[in-house]
Amino acid sequence: MYDNPISPPDISVKIIVFIGEVDEEFVRRKMTKLNQEFPKQIESKMLEVISVPTDYYPENWADSLHLQFGDPLERTKWRSKQNLDQVFLMMYIYNLNPKYYLMLEDDVIAKQGYADHIMKFAAENESKDWFYLSFCVLGAIGKLFRARNLPSYASFIHTFWNRKPLDWLQMDYVSSQVCSYDEPHQNCVKLLQKHLIAYRPSQFQHQGKVSSLDGKKQLLYDKSFGGRPK
Repeated sequence: MYDNPISPPDISVKIIVFIGEVDEEFVRRKMTKLNQEFPKQIESKMLEVISVPTDYYPENWADSLHLQFGDPLERTKWRSKQNLDQVFLMMYIYNLNPKYYLMLEDDVIAKQGYADHIMKFAAENESKDWFYLSFCVLGAIGKLFRARNLPSYASFIHTFWNRKPLDWLQMDYVSSQVCSYDEPHQNCVKLLQKHLIAYRPSQFQHQGKVSSLDGKKQLLYDKSFGGRPK
């Protein structure tokens, strides 16, 4: 992210690195490494590193999860934890009073001038009632949200955190607001597309091939970004 200009000079950008672990020694090591790699950004408060309280996650995951869609316990835990992580992160960011929140992952690369493209596209769509602007086709990567919508969205995720993956909940959240219960499926899809607006070419590419879920390989990549990840 720092290999490209962070933003035009008249735009303030803050990067929040979220460490979703409760192992205090692990968190300390990660924070020390980030401090060593990005001392200027941390000192200037452009980069901030946060982690969850040690009692944030369920003490007994097995009793807290709903096994469905054919997913075993470990996969259900993995995707449910992602939901809890996003709830914590979104509400932390909301309290920083930004205008927008851009959701990313730690293993992505960005196009040159990505912030310029994002802010121009947001300005062009300012009058529209969008839920997010998408700058990557993969999952929840590169999704820009209006900060004012974060409390409602975070509350929705928290309600269903142990039921569905995050990208599915994104669709459910929007459809619950724009689709009638008896809406034909194709009509609902068209309504959703008006609130989930895509920018092309994509501004972010997923790089990592090793998932945080043991045994899972992440081989998907965004073709509109240009070129396969290394």
